[in-house]
Amino acid sequence: SSFPWDSVSCETTVGVVVSLERAMAGRWVVFVCTSVSATSTTELGELERLRSELAQREAKVFVLAAGPAVERWPEDVHAATGYSLSYPVIADDDGELRQKLGVDDRGVFLVGPDGRVRLTWAYPANVGFSSFEVLRSLDALARADMNLATPVNWVPGRDLFVDADLLDTDAIRDFPRGLRTIQVPSGTDYIRLTPDPVSSVQAPRQQRTDRRDAAPSDSQQPTATLIDEPRRDRPPPPSKAIIRNNNTGASSKATTTTTTSAPPPPLSSSIEP
Repeated sequence: SSFPWDSVSCETTVGVVVSLERAMAGRWVVFVCTSVSATSTTELGELERLRSELAQREAKVFVLAAGPAVERWPEDVHAATGYSLSYPVIADDDGELRQKLGVDDRGVFLVGPDGRVRLTWAYPANVGFSSFEVLRSLDALARADMNLATPVNWVPGRDLFVDADLLDTDAIRDFPRGLRTIQVPSGTDYIRLTPDPVSSVQAPRQQRTDRRDAAPSDSQQPTATLIDEPRRDRPPPPSKAIIRNNNTGASSKATTTTTTSAPPPPLSSSIEP
């Protein structure tokens, strides 16, 4: 779908925008629709922190906001997060622009260079969005425009699927780093992988085992693992241990936990897994 960007002119915290379509200038756009709150204040600061990461992806940020004193909101963001906003925040207290664009009260939209909305997230007011997922999705959509698709938990540098509609001859031509087919019981060669053509460094991944010379059976393990572990920013869950009472010889179950001297570090601006 597409928003009527060309029909939208507005005042922003960084000046007047005569046409959103011209302001976007054929770039990727992270368009955030939200209202003034503690949660969204941190989100705006995070988007500014990722300014260089977004610039590498040729992406701009626009924020459509409702709530009291939107014009002073960038000052609040700076006081709370330490970041001064360089992107425009558009005040929409009466909801006129929301209605014109047909957007919800709170959401994040990734808009392609052609002005089409390529991905949408809707969030409740008390749940902050993931900046890691914003960057990852921009990278994934860029690969999608190259006739590629991403596996679950994909990050740049890991293998991608080749579009099923692309002939092998065309795939070999378009992806000279190689083409690998996973043999499956159905006999359909729809799982074809190629190294990430954008990244020159192969990201670490789980150990994979390909046994194409063996027929699958119920007793065998899967011939290939395509599911990579997601990023983990929390300590491991408690593990069960057996504590033996030396006096009585009885055993009892107890829970041991892994403790850390400091909380886990904040999410890095890089998108390493």
